[in-house]
Amino acid sequence: MEAKVMGKGERQYEGPERRQYVRLRPSASMDVYYSVVPAAGKGKAAWRGTDRGAGKGHSPSVGGGGLFVHLTKVAPDQLQDLLHGKKHLALRIQLPGEDRPMEALARVMWAEGEDEAGGNAYGCGLSFVEIYEEDRDSITNYVIDSHLADAEREARS
Repeated sequence: MEAKVMGKGERQYEGPERRQYVRLRPSASMDVYYSVVPAAGKGKAAWRGTDRGAGKGHSPSVGGGGLFVHLTKVAPDQLQDLLHGKKHLALRIQLPGEDRPMEALARVMWAEGEDEAGGNAYGCGLSFVEIYEEDRDSITNYVIDSHLADAEREARS
């Protein structure tokens, strides 16, 4: 059985929010480095080296439970393994204002195809499988601080 890659605009869930963590659309897209790794090789050691030989994507949405990322350099067969949980993504994420990049292991929960000049580009919803708790806290604090700053700006206008 092959997992379905949805076309642009095909994913239209209309129900209540199901995420455990609040998400944020940052004012600037964040760079995300990623490597495809075997799911059986879970563990913090798999995160190391995600900037060498890795793809570079960008994330327009992040939260304590995961993120949305635009991936390139992922072959269709790799995407199928990612969607079926046979492989994961080792990530290196740089939040604005943070001194050091964060590392995490994530599972691809869904993907939508992006026809980008004949290349294999996908928009993917990722869920963190492993992440240091202090990094999850940093992401959550970043999201909360950003929401508060947005609310203050709206209140002043």
